[in-house]
Amino acid sequence: MIKIKIPFFIINFVFLVAGIGVLGLGIYYHFSGNPMDMLLQKSYSGIKFMSQDPFKLKTLDPISYLMMACGALVFFISFIGYCGAVKDIRCLLVFYGIILTVGFIVQVTLVVLYYCYRNELTSILSENLKTHYTTYETNDNPNGNFTYFVNYIMVDNECCGISGYEDFKNVYDAKKDNNQTIPESCCVFKDKKDALDVIQEAFSEKSIRSMKQELLKLVHDQTCTSEYNVINSHAEKGCLKIILEIFELPLIIAIVLVGTLEICGIVFSVFIFRAAWYDYVP
Repeated sequence: MIKIKIPFFIINFVFLVAGIGVLGLGIYYHFSGNPMDMLLQKSYSGIKFMSQDPFKLKTLDPISYLMMACGALVFFISFIGYCGAVKDIRCLLVFYGIILTVGFIVQVTLVVLYYCYRNELTSILSENLKTHYTTYETNDNPNGNFTYFVNYIMVDNECCGISGYEDFKNVYDAKKDNNQTIPESCCVFKDKKDALDVIQEAFSEKSIRSMKQELLKLVHDQTCTSEYNVINSHAEKGCLKIILEIFELPLIIAIVLVGTLEICGIVFSVFIFRAAWYDYVP
């Protein structure tokens, strides 16, 4: 039976470490700050204003509780599996196998639902994010540094708005700013790094006007904010799609790896259960 238990212990050890890791991250995020903000800070660690909560996402604090709950649950299940395998306790092995099976089914269901309702979910997320545009490019923005952050994201990822140039229609219609229809950050720049530096300097001075003026000097075509096209701007490229694509591949890889480990755990738990049931030693 030891030949069956060794791979089971290895798989279970991975789950054990993962559970402790997720639990630890949940605790760390809970006491250190908002998980989403910390993720953004890791991705854009060079941005001065990232430490000042550009989105004010305090409502996402439950994510840390969810991480702690998931980590504790994975640790508990792994512990149950160890106990069942070491002592040949069949009821624990059955419980372990059922939990992994349910987890695998839920995982597959969520993936299928995501791909079936992907457009709807993206649309909901997009509409929620667009509510921040009400005070875009104003110094009385209640969302902290949202204007600087959005401009930095657009320049860095060479995109425009959440879903494209249409996002800014209401903004510039209300301002009637010299027929401007898209922000300067949606234009094609001579040097992207210089544009990113301008945004950070403007943040230090708390001057949106100076940021707009300096960015316009760095674009290839200064008419791009009113006469945009695919050559002088990124007006057609929404940032949300690009950012989701960045996170999607690593997430898919993680889900496949976890699913594979779950299947292996289920299979080996059945083998150990059968060996314990028939008191068979290979």
